[in-house]
Amino acid sequence: RVVNDRLQDALAVIDDACARAGLSRTYPNRGLLADQVGALAEGFPGLQPRHALYPGWQHPLICLDGTVPIAHGGAGYNIPVNLWIFPSFPHPLVGSIPPSPLALVVTPTPGMVLKPGHPSVDAAGRCSLSAIARWAPRGSTLSAVLAEACAAFSAVPPVYALPQGHVVQALPSGQAVAHGGVAQAQLAEHQPPQAPA
Repeated sequence: RVVNDRLQDALAVIDDACARAGLSRTYPNRGLLADQVGALAEGFPGLQPRHALYPGWQHPLICLDGTVPIAHGGAGYNIPVNLWIFPSFPHPLVGSIPPSPLALVVTPTPGMVLKPGHPSVDAAGRCSLSAIARWAPRGSTLSAVLAEACAAFSAVPPVYALPQGHVVQALPSGQAVAHGGVAQAQLAEHQPPQAPA
């Protein structure tokens, strides 16, 4: 119920922003969106819905912000992510490549860096997964996208914790980050593997 309330609050802010900008109402499939976000919250309680600005958009979008759990080398870690849901959900965003109504972005916190050359995550943190590339409006789910991401991240973690005293370089320009307090508290408990020396 708390997740649904947060989603409804975020949608209200987005509706208000669109109205002020003279734009039409977004997210026409709100019932399906609420069902999928609710199901996602059961399997991935580290993610919370909020509204946030995504580069290139005139109004805020729905962002599921927080961490997803992985297991690597016999230990558990929480990987910080933003799952952006575009207003066309569940239909692909016109002109998007791949054609999808969402984007998953790994969002390193201070003291972390993205793993260079990751097979599923580019230098800006954007994830390339078959569940995103092959999204079908009838049948695909947000939970399936994150399950695939967790499997890929467990095989090869997309971020590393820097040793104490190292300075983190700025993230690539254009990366969208909407971190809240939930992710920070969870990351303090389980940091990703240390960067190779």
